[in-house]
Amino acid sequence: MSSFSPSWLAAALAFGVAAHGPVLPRGAAAEPSAGGVLKGRLLFGGPAPEPGRVEVNKDVDVCGPLQLVDDTLLVAEDGGLANAVIWLDVRSSGRAPAAPATAAEPEPVVLDNVECRFEPHVVLLRTGQTLKITNSDPIAHQATAFLNRNIPFNESVPAGASPVERTLEKPELLPLPVTCPIHPWMKAHLFVLDHPYMAATGPDGRFAIEGLPPGEWTFRVWHERAGFLKSEEVQGEAPAGWDGSTLTVTVAEDGTVDLGDVRLQPAAFE
Repeated sequence: MSSFSPSWLAAALAFGVAAHGPVLPRGAAAEPSAGGVLKGRLLFGGPAPEPGRVEVNKDVDVCGPLQLVDDTLLVAEDGGLANAVIWLDVRSSGRAPAAPATAAEPEPVVLDNVECRFEPHVVLLRTGQTLKITNSDPIAHQATAFLNRNIPFNESVPAGASPVERTLEKPELLPLPVTCPIHPWMKAHLFVLDHPYMAATGPDGRFAIEGLPPGEWTFRVWHERAGFLKSEEVQGEAPAGWDGSTLTVTVAEDGTVDLGDVRLQPAAFE
């Protein structure tokens, strides 16, 4: 990233994002361990933009010293694009993937309020999986989720309180915002699907969706600053199968589809 790297941002990149998998090391949507793989790396196709400072106007004594910056577009020095979401789109594929053969219940996903921000920035959740909203700060927070197919929620999370638990039963069509009305700069995105075939890019822009069943599947690629990323927004030639806002690939049994490095035009994020 740019030379301005406050401590909270470095910690978020190191702790909140796995280099080759989902952005949730503390309880991501469970992934099957066998099957095919779709992987790649998304890159910002220009100089890494320097995140601007946010206006801290609440709980200034706690949040002010943290030197918080806008985390809606995080780009590594080498162009790695963090927090893009890639998932198998059932509607575009024309069928649902078979449920993975696993006896283990997926672990709860944790959305923490820590250092006056949400951690992680992108939350991947399966239907029926427990979402635990926690507060590691010495001040009160609130988690307000603007959901479409599930009932929206607005949960108060006082300092030192027990986690708030929610279970969502319907898949959403795209990642949706979670905000803290007390601290207006705080924002995350929550994505709920009824299958595990989704991932978010790590700080280096890499992702991997594992355990895919064989066959032809269609995926979507999304980022909060760009919306659905399209083939025409790729610098140079887009990967085979990326047409408009959908990416269609054929996955062989236990095979790997590697998109390689995909550079995206900076204009897509304006």
